[in-house]
Amino acid sequence: MKKTNIILLIILCIIGVSNLIKVFTLDNHLKNAKESLQKAQDEVENAQQLNSKAQKEIQGLKTVVEKYEFQNEALQLEIDSIVLNKRAKAPKDWAERQSIKKKQQEITARLEYLRQKNNEFE
Repeated sequence: MKKTNIILLIILCIIGVSNLIKVFTLDNHLKNAKESLQKAQDEVENAQQLNSKAQKEIQGLKTVVEKYEFQNEALQLEIDSIVLNKRAKAPKDWAERQSIKKKQQEITARLEYLRQKNNEFE
């Protein structure tokens, strides 16, 4: 009887120890999972911050590109204006003179608009 009790006690101890080992390993796995989740959350926050910074930089670059486009168009219109001034000195007939005058007025109006827009950027 004592031998069976001792054997049962040893078996119960082995079962108890195995249960304790399972509890500690599950706790360790839970810790690892929590640490992994925390790392992932930190990485997501960093990615969001980087995304926000990138969007701000992109917006700034779009503004700069738009400014340069206005300046480029203004330069092209100034070139056209110079060409029209040269053509206006020796028009072939009255209709061409009127056409050149009309184009010069359009270019002047567009240049004024572009200069206003350029001043808004500065």
